[in-house]
Parts: sequence; structure tokens; C-alpha cells
Amino acid sequence: MKLDSIERFEIVAAAFYIQTGFMRPGKDIAAAMGVGYSDEERSAAFDAWINANREVVNAMLLGFERVIQREEDDA
Repeated sequence: MKLDSIERFEIVAAAFYIQTGFMRPGKDIAAAMGVGYSDEERSAAFDAWINANREVVNAMLLGFERVIQREEDDA
């Protein structure tokens, strides 16, 4: 099974947040998080992060797809 676009977005968003503490552009920031950075800063951080980590991100997404496929095959 291929991940759909929403699943891919959410997986990448989670990895970006874990590594940077920033919410991915396109994600809503809860008021309780005490936003201390602008949308432009968030976008710049994401662009730099995805460019530096593109190969790892793509490998991670492929890994998710293979695990899901194996689970479906075993069912």
C-alpha cells in the first residue's frame, strides 16, 4: 500500500517537529504553544530541514510503506 498524501504530510510533519520543535508549515499552531516564531521563520526552517534531510525522509516514507504492505500481506 502506498501512503496517501495526508499520511505522508503527517509523517514528515512529525519528524520535523521531533527534530526542530517547529510545527510544519500547513499545520495549525495551538495558542497554548506560545508561538515565538513567524510563519516565515517556520517555512524557512522547514525548507532548510527538508533540503538537508530529503534522502532520509524519502527512505523513512518508503520504510513505512513496506511495513504497511507486509502487514497487509500477512493479514
